[in-house]
Amino acid sequence: MRASTSFVPLSRQVSGLMLLLFLASVAFAQITPSADAYTNTADPTTNYGAAPLLDVESASQTASIPFNLSSIPATYSGADVTQATLKLYVNAVTTAGSFNVDYVSGTWSERTITANLAPALGTTIVASVRLTGASKNQYILINLTSAVQAWLNGTEPNDGIALVANSPLAASFDSKENTTTSHPAELDIVFAGGGTITGVTTAAGSGLTGGGTSGTLNLALTNT
Repeated sequence: MRASTSFVPLSRQVSGLMLLLFLASVAFAQITPSADAYTNTADPTTNYGAAPLLDVESASQTASIPFNLSSIPATYSGADVTQATLKLYVNAVTTAGSFNVDYVSGTWSERTITANLAPALGTTIVASVRLTGASKNQYILINLTSAVQAWLNGTEPNDGIALVANSPLAASFDSKENTTTSHPAELDIVFAGGGTITGVTTAAGSGLTGGGTSGTLNLALTNT
């Protein structure tokens, strides 16, 4: 009786090796807000830091969101960031329109910020992000690469971002206090640079040689 021989097609060998090399060359970070709140000029002394929604409305309501970047290694700079994406969950769109994402220029606290106490806004990072009725109950993605690079380089203070409505717009996003749909804002960062792979072993039939259990691993395709 002839024993069966299993093999991995070359295309799959190459795909697997490329995936491992890709994972070794990039790193990811998913950061949720350290705080979030909105302010309302129609009620300038009220704090909305505990609200389940971040309301954004032209001429009255502005949302602020900071992200604590202390988990990023101190050796990283803006040059190590290849992509940074702000992820927001749209809870409602009462009036379609657009908003800008601006720097916040000054420190603030989630439980004390009001329209009267809100810090000044800085320059615009991203202008005219569109929201329509179809945006409701959907995520929107906004490129914040330049802002994260500036924060890590120290060229901009990291006091967070502000969602500032253009006219007309009336919408809301989930805050981190929302326990109904529970989709707080998120900052997804992709870092470039070398890395290590741990716990990769190879065996007969895998089409790969090398590997190991820790450290920097060397992998290669077999000649067969």
